[in-house]
Amino acid sequence: MQLLTIQAPDDFKVVTVPNIAVIGDKLNLGPIGAALVVTTNAVTITASYHQLQATGTAAQRSLRVINGGVEGDILVLRKDSTSPGDVIIDDNAVGGNIQSAGDFTLTNEKDMIAFIFDGTSWCELSRSNNA
Repeated sequence: MQLLTIQAPDDFKVVTVPNIAVIGDKLNLGPIGAALVVTTNAVTITASYHQLQATGTAAQRSLRVINGGVEGDILVLRKDSTSPGDVIIDDNAVGGNIQSAGDFTLTNEKDMIAFIFDGTSWCELSRSNNA
């Protein structure tokens, strides 16, 4: 397994298995992971980019806990277009691990929010309300 490749003085590449992140030209988070169903206000991530679904016929479902990840991981979340309801990113909820600039509701598949994991909490980097 190759972890670091320097091909030229201005070229720095980080190679991970199975995805490749390129720093210099662009950063790629890899293919979108499986759609995650928000149950009991939590999800477990398996990739850096996921769609979220509210459970059942719920009009809204709050996300308070993101399981998985290691310090330095970046995560982008968006609403799945097939979700029956909105997903609320619940800022600083009791027992939660999301630190953001207030609650944020994902109402359509173009709404997105990005985080970085500090080892304890998922801290917001940015959000985009494209409804």
